[in-house]
Amino acid sequence: SSPLQLRYYSHGSNETDEEFDARWVTYFNKPDTDSLKIIDAALRACRRLNDFASTIRILEAVKDKAGPHKEIYPYVIQEPRPTFNKLGISTPEELGLDKSVNPMDGLPKDLLILLLECKQSPGNTDDNILSYLNKFSFIEYQAI
Repeated sequence: SSPLQLRYYSHGSNETDEEFDARWVTYFNKPDTDSLKIIDAALRACRRLNDFASTIRILEAVKDKAGPHKEIYPYVIQEPRPTFNKLGISTPEELGLDKSVNPMDGLPKDLLILLLECKQSPGNTDDNILSYLNKFSFIEYQAI
């Protein structure tokens, strides 16, 4: 059997991982939990840690949870606007991250010409070229 994992806090309380999880599940399931305060606190924590990626993920998760109810996300974005302004946070929409883009659009012209020449060379396939390109970028390039 594996040893019991405990969380140790400065005030001396011992709590297992299961107890910790259960406590927070109970808290978030309360009907009077103010989700805007939770979002505000999460954004402040992201800013304190200088974690821009988590900020965007939180806002994208809120938008995703709104689902087909298109009026919810604008409301949730409008309410913590003073926090956004104070912390210097922009929404994904303000940054243009909500729009799909063609990954080839920002490439230098010389690279595009090189790719086209490479594509036209005998024996080269889209798969060869794209796998080579994908080694150098986090963006997944697709055949044009």
